[in-house]
This record gives sequence, structure tokens and C-alpha cells, in this order.
Amino acid sequence: LMIAPRALNPHALGPLPGPLTYLPETDSTNTQARLGALAGAPWGSVWVAEAQTAGRGRDGRQWQTFPYDSLAFSILLPALPPTLPLVASLSVVRAVKAVTGRGLQIKWPNDLRRQGLKVGGILTEGFRQPQPGLVVGIGLNINPPATTPEGLEFHYTTLGTGLPQPLPREEVLAAIINQLWADSQVLVQQGFGAFYDDYVAACDSLGQTVTWRTATHQVSGLAAGLDASGALSLRQPDGTVVLCRAGDIIQPGPDGEGAPR
Repeated sequence: LMIAPRALNPHALGPLPGPLTYLPETDSTNTQARLGALAGAPWGSVWVAEAQTAGRGRDGRQWQTFPYDSLAFSILLPALPPTLPLVASLSVVRAVKAVTGRGLQIKWPNDLRRQGLKVGGILTEGFRQPQPGLVVGIGLNINPPATTPEGLEFHYTTLGTGLPQPLPREEVLAAIINQLWADSQVLVQQGFGAFYDDYVAACDSLGQTVTWRTATHQVSGLAAGLDASGALSLRQPDGTVVLCRAGDIIQPGPDGEGAPR
């Protein structure tokens, strides 16, 4: 097998919870994971691609990856509590810190940021056949690309920005997969409470004036805290509190609405 000089080396990942499929290019790793589930792939299976032609984020947005400089992968998990997307973002924060020493913040519910700029995102999709389960898709900018797509220059960053040497993508990928697998088991056994304090500490939305958007309405207020289910408490100027259980928020920062995708 010929491997491009900067291509991910799937043989350098070490032990993982399930089999890994490496794809130089695909439509979407979430789509491939869903097809894998239909074909009987075990829980913990992973699909990783250098390039996606139809990568997607939440609410149908496009997700762009930088081939050979980012990670785009999806993992197959059994049906889990609805707080899994929040836990998944914390799993990435933990793994990245352990491997690179670099800190990330979470924009509620699960956008990944560094120094106010978007560095990654997570898309979780559920399915019922052949048995209930989840596909967790993660996109993460690892090293600065040689060229940046037009329009994205000021809206994103990478884990390796400012470092003299590229970060090892294989180590970061393996750490995230294994951390997410372990955290998903803790979530089943102990619930979101086991992650609550760490998530709050990592969530830079709290204390900010933000705008919550859903498909039907928009509300602005102070992000005052999280309830036990991970819902965001939004305190409006008149003192009323709105609980945000789904959707997206806009918060102050260089990346505005969270581009790029």
C-alpha cells in the first residue's frame, strides 16, 4: 500500500476499541459509518478520511477539512443518553490536552474552539436499524494548511498554529477515539453528572451574552449556567430564564457565528 508522505498512517494508531477503515477520500465519514452499521460493523468501529466531498456539520451546514492537515472521522456507538454530544466534546478536550498539552474550549453545545476561534465540531446522528445506535462524526483542524480556502482566513484556527513542528495526527486521533469510548461507558454507568464540572469548566459560553437559535425562533440573553441535563440557562433582560435544550448559539468572538464549516 503506497502512502502519501503526509497521509495518516493507520498502522501507527495502537490499540483501538474497534476496527478502523482509512479512506483517502469519501463523501462523508458519517455516511460511511451508517453504511457500516447496516453491514454489521461492531460498536467502536471507526471511519477516517483525508478528504470529504460531502462533509457536513449541524443543521445541514457544510464541513470543510484540510487534507493531510486535519482529522475527519466517525465512530459507531450503541444508543446512549442524549447528553452524549456534550460528553463527546469534552472527550476531545481531554484527549487533545493529554497528547498535545494544548487547551480547547467548548462553545455550547459541542463546538470546539481555541483562543476564540473554531478548531473543530461534532455531528451526532442516531439510527434505529439494524439496532439502535449513534454515529459520532468529529472534524478537527490539527496543523495549519499550506493554503487556506478563500473566505476562511479569519474564521478558524488549528491545534498546531504557532508551533514549530506539526502535531502527530495519529496520536491525536487514537487518543480521541479511546477517550470517547471510555467516556461513553462512564456516561452509561454514572450519567452526565460524572462530567458536569469538567464540562462547565471547559464551556466558554457561560457568562457571555449569547443568542440562541432554533429553526423556529431566536432568543438573546446571558448564558447563566447548565442544568443537570446539559441544557443552557439563558437569562433574559427582564429576568426570565429560558432553557435551551437543542439548537445553536451565537456568542462574541472573532469567529462570529462559528464559521468555518
